[in-house]
Amino acid sequence: MKLILTILTLLLPFLFALLLDTSISIHVILINSLIIIITNVFLKKYPLLYKSHVKYILIYTLFISIIAIISYSSSIKSGSISDPYIPGGDGEFYYQSAKLLTTENPFADQNFFKANYLGYQIILSLLFKLFGTSLFIGLGLNYILLILSILIILIISFVLTNDPLISKYTLIISMMIPQFASMGTLLLKDIIIIFSFALFTLSVLNLVHKNSTFLQIIFMVLSVFLIGITRLPLIVFLLLIYLIMQKVFYLRQVFWFGGIVLTLIFLMPYILQFTMYEFSGEFVFDEVVVNKVIEDKLVETSSGTPGVVQTLVGGYTDLPTLLRFIYLPIFVAIQYVMPINFWSTSFINDHPWYFLIEQLNVLWYGLIGVLFIYSIINIRLIKNIRIKRLFIIGIIFYVLTAFIYGGAIPRYAFPSFVLILPTFGYMFYQFKNDMLLRKSIITFLKKYYAFGLLLFLLYLLKYTL
Repeated sequence: MKLILTILTLLLPFLFALLLDTSISIHVILINSLIIIITNVFLKKYPLLYKSHVKYILIYTLFISIIAIISYSSSIKSGSISDPYIPGGDGEFYYQSAKLLTTENPFADQNFFKANYLGYQIILSLLFKLFGTSLFIGLGLNYILLILSILIILIISFVLTNDPLISKYTLIISMMIPQFASMGTLLLKDIIIIFSFALFTLSVLNLVHKNSTFLQIIFMVLSVFLIGITRLPLIVFLLLIYLIMQKVFYLRQVFWFGGIVLTLIFLMPYILQFTMYEFSGEFVFDEVVVNKVIEDKLVETSSGTPGVVQTLVGGYTDLPTLLRFIYLPIFVAIQYVMPINFWSTSFINDHPWYFLIEQLNVLWYGLIGVLFIYSIINIRLIKNIRIKRLFIIGIIFYVLTAFIYGGAIPRYAFPSFVLILPTFGYMFYQFKNDMLLRKSIITFLKKYYAFGLLLFLLYLLKYTL
């Protein structure tokens, strides 16, 4: 079975690429071969996972690589090889900046590039120099990092529970998150952030268990650096992950924590070369309290008649901080439901990628989101203390993102699911093995779907009355 899936994972995307665009067929088979090799190397260290979980990674790789091929082909057809159309806006900017960086000094005049962060573009430009300037090189990087992130989340779940069944549930649920697939098949830097959180969390767990100490330190430093050059303030959450993953605090743990802080201080001057921001107390305040990104995003999508989200969030940056806290549940709800237009035809009229974030978002509403809300309400059921701690930090991350951006940019919140997903696997295992809990979740589902249907009908009334 494993051999057949391996051949299919290599052969089917290769043939599909030949049909759509022969120029990327070799890229596809090389990228998928690399993913297969890495998967086998990682999971062989965990025999209980290797026997039964590799097939899921192979199937997911097959699925994601085909989506990446379709995404690339559509971008080229709507634009050109040198100037591809990439939906969402950010991707085109990253691509053109990376092209420019292949010939320009990225640190000469950062205002010239008009970028808050240059880390992702510099990584892309290095790959362009090595393998040629092609959109598929960037897409290949992203879906490699996506598969690696899913793989690491699987291992995190296993290390926390030592249960291959719970880990399998975590893996399958991770692969069903449409937002992950969307970030891994478009030119977005968010997948680097997701990968960095996953790698850092696993490295901390291995460090706690005294596994390959030096290698884990290297991975932790790499994770901190990648977060620093893509979304600097999130480093705070890396420090929190280190603290909450400790079983007890001995002198050794304090020593390593001090080492991480000192490393961060040492890296900061280098990290700051990748951003136009001047990192300071004022910068942090501006990021959290007077953030302007939300206004830019709403302006980008604005039309003659404001939508529901624009109506609710349009004046968000003008609200006093106290009112933001009072209205926070509303903005968390907005972040939860966006984008809500799963009836849209953008995946036909514009770009197939929209299918992932609009039509497939029903997976979020119907399954993943249900687990999220139910787990928050029933957090007392989580008996594994480190899974619970990760879950709490993940919720804080998710809610803080809604507070900063008014819920208008939900993809910024999804790195938090690296911390949340082990809880989903754990809770699903409880549902499967506890009759009373199954009845509880069925009752909750009925109420959830009834309430969701009511809200959807009210949403439709806005446009029909």
